[in-house]
Amino acid sequence: MTGFEADEVQDTLTGLPTTFAHNSNFAKGQQGSVAAGLAVAPDADLLLIGLADQACLTSGDLADLVKSHQRAEPHKITIPMQGRRRGNPILVPRGMRPRLTSNPDHPGCMRFTRGHPEHVQFALLGAPGFFADVDTPEDYAALTVQEAQL
Repeated sequence: MTGFEADEVQDTLTGLPTTFAHNSNFAKGQQGSVAAGLAVAPDADLLLIGLADQACLTSGDLADLVKSHQRAEPHKITIPMQGRRRGNPILVPRGMRPRLTSNPDHPGCMRFTRGHPEHVQFALLGAPGFFADVDTPEDYAALTVQEAQL
């Protein structure tokens, strides 16, 4: 999914097995990006919807999320949770995908998952990568300091 600086993102990912979708209304928020991404996503049994700036998320974290989803109720949307804090990415089974875009005025995950808790389950996962993203130069500086201490 591209939005701001789409050409630079696509140039950076040239050569990787990637399908691009562009959200020309990216300034209006993530919900439009989710809708545009769902429109081009493969028809897989399970879809991972995440943020591009979760630098601390590992492949092991993602494997733990998938395992939690499969052990629970795989027909529901699975959201990582730590205490009362929701994380990303989320897992969306095929049957739930159309529901995320059924309201064209308000597509996306946040409104749907909060408005329809009967279709959601939480995976209690403590990995920090689920709950941290890099939105500002200060976030990046903190992440750089954290990495230097490891």
